[in-house]
Amino acid sequence: MEALAHQGVKFTRAYSHITCSPSCVSLMTGQNPTCHHVSNWTKLPDRDHSGTRG
Repeated sequence: MEALAHQGVKFTRAYSHITCSPSCVSLMTGQNPTCHHVSNWTKLPDRDHSGTRG
């Protein structure tokens, strides 16, 4: 692991959001979610048709 850290990026303080989109955007931009405002990109169920069939 130390050899890998010397060749790349070493994270000493990191966190991961419950959904991956905010964490991915944070890694790509260097900003935390309160700055880039990405909080959730997961597809929500269709609320108009939830629980109905046919």
